[in-house]
Amino acid sequence: MPPARPAAALAALAALAFALPAAAQEPTPDDPGEDTLEEEILVTADRALPPRDTTLRTQRVTRDDLDARQVRNLADALSYLSGVRVETKCQSCGFTQVRLNGLGGPYTQLLLDGLPTASALASVYGLEQLPPELIQRIDVVKGGASALYGPGAVAGVIDVTTRAPDRPFARLQTTWEAPSPQADDRRVSMDGAFTHPTAPLGAHLFASWRQRQALDLNADAISDLPRLDQLAAGATLDASPLPDATLRLKLLTLQEDRRGGDQLHLPPHEAQIAEDIQTQRLQAEARWKHAPSLDLDYALAYAFAWTGRESYYGGGGDLGAYGRTRNPVHLADARANLYLHALGLHTLTLAAQLQLDHVRDTFLGYQRTIDQRVALLGLALQESWLFGDGHEAAAGLRLDHHTALDTPALSPRLALRLRPLDLLDLRTALAAGLRPPQTFDEDLHVETVGGAARLITNAPDLRPERSLSLTQQLALTLQPTPNLTLSASLTAYLTRLTDAYTLDTQDDPDTPEEEVLRVNRGATTALGAELELALQSERWAARVGWTLERAANDQPDPDFHTRALLRTPRAYGYAELVLKLQRLQAQAGLDLTGPMPVPRYGPDGEPLDLPASPWLFNLNTSLAYTFPLDACSLTPTLGARNLLDSRQRDLPTGPLRDAAYVYGPAQPRSLFVSLRADL
Repeated sequence: MPPARPAAALAALAALAFALPAAAQEPTPDDPGEDTLEEEILVTADRALPPRDTTLRTQRVTRDDLDARQVRNLADALSYLSGVRVETKCQSCGFTQVRLNGLGGPYTQLLLDGLPTASALASVYGLEQLPPELIQRIDVVKGGASALYGPGAVAGVIDVTTRAPDRPFARLQTTWEAPSPQADDRRVSMDGAFTHPTAPLGAHLFASWRQRQALDLNADAISDLPRLDQLAAGATLDASPLPDATLRLKLLTLQEDRRGGDQLHLPPHEAQIAEDIQTQRLQAEARWKHAPSLDLDYALAYAFAWTGRESYYGGGGDLGAYGRTRNPVHLADARANLYLHALGLHTLTLAAQLQLDHVRDTFLGYQRTIDQRVALLGLALQESWLFGDGHEAAAGLRLDHHTALDTPALSPRLALRLRPLDLLDLRTALAAGLRPPQTFDEDLHVETVGGAARLITNAPDLRPERSLSLTQQLALTLQPTPNLTLSASLTAYLTRLTDAYTLDTQDDPDTPEEEVLRVNRGATTALGAELELALQSERWAARVGWTLERAANDQPDPDFHTRALLRTPRAYGYAELVLKLQRLQAQAGLDLTGPMPVPRYGPDGEPLDLPASPWLFNLNTSLAYTFPLDACSLTPTLGARNLLDSRQRDLPTGPLRDAAYVYGPAQPRSLFVSLRADL
């Protein structure tokens, strides 16, 4: 796959630039990302509800939040949420994952518009590949207490709602960022929507291009942030051929060239160490929603997602380290809601989902081929009872028949919300789940240790992990004045994993790679509490959050002889302040991460030590001012990321480094300027 180049990117963006202003019927110089009723639909049920009225605790990132924080991708957008951490796991290629309540990335279900179309392969670098122009809103539900999510929602769900043509607008934006004088980060994007003046028809289009130069932070001539060349584009078409019915067609394409290591101008095998990944992703989907009566609505969806990857992990003249991965995914989903009135409102939801996932990952030089075909058929039944004033109970049962399971698995889930006072909500959720033994995202990211690839495979007798989670929340909402809202919540959670997965090194010295086997070992328990406070008015908002958690295995780690869950801090939190003073907007956000044990391996893959990371303080700020003009409005922004330059100071050096020994903010202090035009 040829990498995305600036010429192709600019051509696509230029075409969109000419199309959008003409298409927009009503120029909207104000923020086009304001929430609408359509945006309130959650994955917990297809009902229009704000987060306070949902049975399950829901944390939300709105379109206004994305604009105020000047995010570049989905990974940036997941800041300032209690119990949520995005971490970098590879010094060479910048592989990132998200942790919910202390559990790693594979325990979280990533959804796009409520469907799990992001496969294991697509999720490896997907957090950095999904641009903000695609995103309207993000909902995070931790604990997996809805039967509709699927078996992958052990730690929780991140549902990305994409932008829809709900009103006409057009936007152009360019950003230049400088992490250092030797490297910069450039980004250009355009998106917009139009609606037909008389017919129920609308379309949303977007395109974005980003190019970031590699960055060497410890002067060893090897990159610590990889070079990126990204191009993303997509279109959504909405039509209403029948009353109370919507047909949606969506197309998304992503291309990325990612290269880390040394001597980036040479072919990968001629470098001392190189991780080179070229990714293509194409997704097409069709959805139909219809409400034939007030007592019944249903939705049908089909999606096809194809991900291809050409990769190289190694160096020093090793021609065998080239690999190729192909991953087509078919997904069919059907669900119906039946509404009954008997001592309150009852919502009976029936859902069926069929997913076919084929991964073929080949490293001919290592004589390794993963050819895995996974079929998952899920059937779910959930009953929600809305009784009294703000009280709701939900009970669900999901049956999953998975290729890797000998028998179908049942997952019961319960949730209860009580509102004893208008200002008080109590939420309790209990859920059982499982994680089948299949190829996960960490398998398809190949770490390099000592210049050799570390390859992970599953033990032949690997059993599925099973989980039981309990969540209890107390939420308080006060309105001291008509323009001021105070909210506070305290949430406690407990997750117990049995037959927990762990990695066991079984290296063969006669092979160039390091073999690692995934096996079952005992159980894992994650226990914690989250506190969030928010004070908001029309012109300003302040939020703080703090998480205390303890995650441990029943059996000690074989390499470092500790029961503590590695890379998991005991304490972390955030604070954010946003000011909106007419045309001026300012934002400052601080992410705090406490000490955590981080494993470190030597050049031969042997365990060295388990140092504790220091306290880390990631401070981001921005200041924007909007100038209204006759034909549009212009908004220049000046900002800084990691203003305190709080980051890892003991990065490994040299071609034999342990690329997985990384923690904290991957990016050093950097300044950025941005210019946005709303047409």
